[in-house]
Amino acid sequence: MQLLPHDTVEDILERVPVKSLLRFKSACKQWKLTIESQYFQAKQLICSAGGKDLNLVLVSEVPSTLVLPHHVTADSPPLKTNVLLISSERYHIYQLFHNSCDGLVCLFDYQTLNNIVYNPATRWHRRFPVSSTNTWRYINPSSPYRINTSSSRGHALYVDGSLYWLTGKKEIKVLALDLHTETFQVISKAPFAEADHRNIITRSLNNRLCLSVSKPLQQMIIWSFNSENKTWEQIYSIVNRSVTQSLPVAILEKNKLLCCPRSNSRQLMIYDIKTKSVDSVSIGTYRCGDSVFCYFESLISIL
Repeated sequence: MQLLPHDTVEDILERVPVKSLLRFKSACKQWKLTIESQYFQAKQLICSAGGKDLNLVLVSEVPSTLVLPHHVTADSPPLKTNVLLISSERYHIYQLFHNSCDGLVCLFDYQTLNNIVYNPATRWHRRFPVSSTNTWRYINPSSPYRINTSSSRGHALYVDGSLYWLTGKKEIKVLALDLHTETFQVISKAPFAEADHRNIITRSLNNRLCLSVSKPLQQMIIWSFNSENKTWEQIYSIVNRSVTQSLPVAILEKNKLLCCPRSNSRQLMIYDIKTKSVDSVSIGTYRCGDSVFCYFESLISIL
């Protein structure tokens, strides 16, 4: 490596798994400074997000633990799990918020009433007590619509620099908050505006805002939002009964969709859109509810 320019070394390192990068920090001072720099960490995240590796994080309901499966592919064998019990708090009950941001996930600890920001790849985590005012900061002008935080629709979904909520009951609207400009806007009229709000789930699939609109036991339609031309595209229409009762987690390939059953199941499902077949992916002795999300490996932490 001494014969290579350092820029070339950086290009190689940013493609290396995070676990190896943490070990490589002890190789030499220059590598340590490089790997710990914000510039390199930003490059590594972009490389990780553009790769084909899929990582999952889930909260097992029985027992209540945070479970980190390894990479998942369309041909995955039963998952080998790597279990982390934060501070050895085995019997604490966690809620995993809806998706990751820059390789970080957020959990809520019902025992201590703390929020936990956690990097599954580096095992870094930090606790934040819940604010007594339930407020971080005020944004002006405020949201043009009231967000119903008492329901599952009240959870924000982060995708590509913005937070998204569903609002309204008779006519569903998608509300976006741009975190860079701190401004709200209503996304263009949704083709599912008249659907029952209880059957709509927001998800991030292929780093795009997607909504799953279900008719239980009948059909699941997945819509994807094209941020360039501000239109909705129907990407899947599924009539398989077991899949229509599940939650979409990730697109593994163009024709394969990873789903999580809504019940306390010990397996995930891979639905082949082309052949309409369903394969199971075991998660061992753990049971998952709806707390299953993808993340990209990163070195990022909150200082």
